[in-house]
Amino acid sequence: MVIPAADIFLRIMNYANIEEIFVPKVGLADGIIYDLYMKQYGKVRYPRVEPVVA
Repeated sequence: MVIPAADIFLRIMNYANIEEIFVPKVGLADGIIYDLYMKQYGKVRYPRVEPVVA
């Protein structure tokens, strides 16, 4: 469930005095598909983007 997971994240952030977290745009399933594509075709399909540091 998403609600309990969010509550866990917020509690940990509060306990550790963390104000923000990095959330990637790509999920686990997307990463698996990308890895399979790279193994099959060996081409970079998406441009490499450096993370934005706020």
